[in-house]
Amino acid sequence: MKNIDRGELNILHTIFTQNIPTRNSISRKVNLSLLKVSSILKILEDRGLIIKAGKTRTKSGRPSYIYSLRSDFGYSAGISLGLDSFRIVFVNSAKEVIYNEVFPLCIPTHPDNHGNSIVGQITDVLQDILDKKPDNKQLLALGFALPGMVNKRSGTWFRGLQISGINNMPVSDIFLDRFHLPVFADDMSRTLTCWEMYKGNGKGVADFVLLYVGIGLGAGIVIGEKVFYGSHGLGGEIGHIQHVKNKYRCSCGSIGCLETVLSEPGILRIFRERLKEGVISYLQRYTYENMEALTLEKILIAAEHDDRLSLTVLHEIGEYLGDACAILIKLYDPKKLIISGAVAMFKEYLKESVDQVVMQRVLPEMLEGFEIVFSEYRPDQEAIGAALCAVEYVLSKNNPEPLK
Repeated sequence: MKNIDRGELNILHTIFTQNIPTRNSISRKVNLSLLKVSSILKILEDRGLIIKAGKTRTKSGRPSYIYSLRSDFGYSAGISLGLDSFRIVFVNSAKEVIYNEVFPLCIPTHPDNHGNSIVGQITDVLQDILDKKPDNKQLLALGFALPGMVNKRSGTWFRGLQISGINNMPVSDIFLDRFHLPVFADDMSRTLTCWEMYKGNGKGVADFVLLYVGIGLGAGIVIGEKVFYGSHGLGGEIGHIQHVKNKYRCSCGSIGCLETVLSEPGILRIFRERLKEGVISYLQRYTYENMEALTLEKILIAAEHDDRLSLTVLHEIGEYLGDACAILIKLYDPKKLIISGAVAMFKEYLKESVDQVVMQRVLPEMLEGFEIVFSEYRPDQEAIGAALCAVEYVLSKNNPEPLK
């Protein structure tokens, strides 16, 4: 691919990030005249980097072309890390998933070995995949979705929290050295936020908040169509706000963090404790067979069978979730709040208590035109979001080197 100058890169970035990129919307975004934008669009189209992907109507009623990057412009890899597995996806520049697979992750016993082991396993698998791909030269960047605390600006994995032994790990530098490609790294809540921006309920919404309830609890905050990171790159750590009714100790060291009850491990712990007390339940078999075999999916089945314990505990979880939503609404006044992550499967059993708490604790003026949406969550969305963020990073002015 021939050199792309900064002006052309800015147009490409705008086409990739905008919901409906037309000549007029691109002109407004990059602050260039329509004539100049038209000239650059023609150059990019002639060079086979962009295509006309359809038409829309302007306010005057005239048709206007919608632009898109060509699907063969390049692709990015998105890697999401779980507690016992990791997922690798490839997403092309037209935002289409072209590869998606999960691999087992073996965590060593000693925490001091966790970081090197994780890096080694991901490196080996990714290199093996790339060695088999005939078009691996089109790989533009790597994107990582990591549990715990991550500084996106430096690509540093501060703390793994649910994965112990991680302390200020320079993920971006490590994988840049191994694959000689730009590397984007962020926490799971924010890569999932990017997925919602590009592909989900946040598409076309200027101001929204995503509440991620999965391996941990976090928030992705979008203000003016941009993700808010804060001064240390850690904006949205709502999981580590203490709740007065919560007495569990968190992996961060504090007591009462919302993450200890609003996360997959936290919810499973609550259920296991109640079952050990001998509560009559459809789930009681897991006390005697194998308590570790209890999963969110089995809790959902129990709730669907009107299991009293499941319905009661999920109502309590809904109240905690409502408190987290109320905090975010009062802080950021979003147009929409999206609840996603594995716990979104309990929408039918959480929504009523969430809505009740929000109605009680948020000013009615802040709820006018506002909505809470439970996402149709899939476990590949964090990785896809990381891959999309990686493309955006490559095309952005923050990338130190223009594409070549």
